[in-house]
Amino acid sequence: MPGCNVFNQEHQMLLVHFYGIVTADDLELQAVSVLSNPDFTHSTRELISFADVEGFAPDVDIERLAEIIALHKKQVEKYPDIQVAIFAPGGLAFNLAMLYKQQSERLGSKGEIKVFTERAEAVTWLGGSPAEWNLLLDRMVNICTFR
Repeated sequence: MPGCNVFNQEHQMLLVHFYGIVTADDLELQAVSVLSNPDFTHSTRELISFADVEGFAPDVDIERLAEIIALHKKQVEKYPDIQVAIFAPGGLAFNLAMLYKQQSERLGSKGEIKVFTERAEAVTWLGGSPAEWNLLLDRMVNICTFR
């Protein structure tokens, strides 16, 4: 699966990283599984990175994205103050992230979602030090399997 996540409970920081060719199932699994963590609180901050995504499978379409957003909305209801930053430096990933944000807002999802093309801007908006986010990235390299 080209997706992985790590969570820093002390700082309530979640990093979700996608890489390679991402399918709708990959997006759905991360959208549901990450927010079911019993250690999350109302102050959890989430950074979703599409930095290493090479592309999206044909099953990532509007209809399937709407299903994923609806599932994610159910999970987010538990955390009305959650901040989600989507780091999407590439054109296709950026467009998909913007569509996700707009549809989430249209459905009245709780929390706040912003899309960024620069990782530093995303981290600044989320708060916490860049060093803390870098520690999560280092953990991800050690935990996740990359191609």
